[in-house]
Amino acid sequence: MLSTMIWLYIALAAIGLLALFLLTMHLLGKRLPEEHTASAAITLNQPQQVVWDTIADIAGHKNWVKGINKLERLPDRDGHPVWKQQMGRNSFVLVFSEIQPPTRMVGTIADDAQFFSGNWEYLVSPEGGGTRVTLTERGRVKHAIPRAMMEYLFGKDTYLKRHLRDLAAKFGEKAPF
Repeated sequence: MLSTMIWLYIALAAIGLLALFLLTMHLLGKRLPEEHTASAAITLNQPQQVVWDTIADIAGHKNWVKGINKLERLPDRDGHPVWKQQMGRNSFVLVFSEIQPPTRMVGTIADDAQFFSGNWEYLVSPEGGGTRVTLTERGRVKHAIPRAMMEYLFGKDTYLKRHLRDLAAKFGEKAPF
């Protein structure tokens, strides 16, 4: 009987701590702006055209970007390529509205039913004997709890850095982060 009561108190304490955590994240998130900008950059020991060709080959991303389960080409929108990308349980539609080979590409999330929206901008430029890739996210996170977790627990640039690490690994290189 005593042991059952102890487990009950432990369970209640755990539920209370979880509720307190969620309330804290909600209150902190409400204080943060919905929109954010984050950037990360890497210099690769590859020619600019090779890096550009790898980034611009969206269908090929499933071969080097970890976590992509499925990529599906959809019909163009206003002459812009459209892809549906599935990563784990999440899927979203990306419209590549700006493509300026071999220096710039912008992919914008085109479905409104997501927790997040915005775009990723790739800037590809020569640097020294290699190529610098700068990835910038201009995003919007509608809900307060994910916004707070991104700000205080994970970092706004987590997915950008992960993507650039995967790009470096594609070329057999290591990212500095």
